Amino acid sequence: MPSIHGADGTFDPSPDPVLGRRRAPAPPAPTSAPSDPSALPTLPTLETEAPIEYPPLKLPVAKVDGHLEVGFDFLGGYAFKLTKDQAAAFATEDKAALETVNSQIPELVRQLDGQKVLLRGFMLPMKMEGVLTTEFLLIANSQLCCYGIVPPMNQWITVKVAGKGLKPQQDVPLQIFGTLRVQPRIENGALAAIYHLDATRQR
Repeated sequence: MPSIHGADGTFDPSPDPVLGRRRAPAPPAPTSAPSDPSALPTLPTLETEAPIEYPPLKLPVAKVDGHLEVGFDFLGGYAFKLTKDQAAAFATEDKAALETVNSQIPELVRQLDGQKVLLRGFMLPMKMEGVLTTEFLLIANSQLCCYGIVPPMNQWITVKVAGKGLKPQQDVPLQIFGTLRVQPRIENGALAAIYHLDATRQR
């Protein structure tokens, strides 16, 4: 799977060359510096962003063709954060960094490791074989990548398709069957994902 994250383990979308050329006009230079420091304008104090409150997780029980129906309301229904220092520690094979990641994944979510599941989400193709995609990301929201919004790592799943692959379909919700792995994956000295699906078919 190609690397799709930045130094802190999040998506690292390429910069928009058009947006990159837009610049706000430079402010005019002050005519003179104020002699009285108290005359300097006071910058407003930014309030600390309140943490998101998540409802208690409930283990999915509904099944389709023997596969648990699992959504991102469950897989992404808890706080997950990876600092740049923690992400950098994976390059040195620091076991504490792995423990930090594992400690954030709730036990109920861990219980899905190795389970056959039906996942719902949006496709972001990562590897193509001809006109079919054999590896892709399944993400919670189709706008997360398209508009440069960086999602937490529990809001996407790396997917590898058995057989020839699937037809690329973006901006439409998909339902994918397969075996879910809830295990941090390290690729090229970086945390690539905490969820992976060995997909068998699409509904």
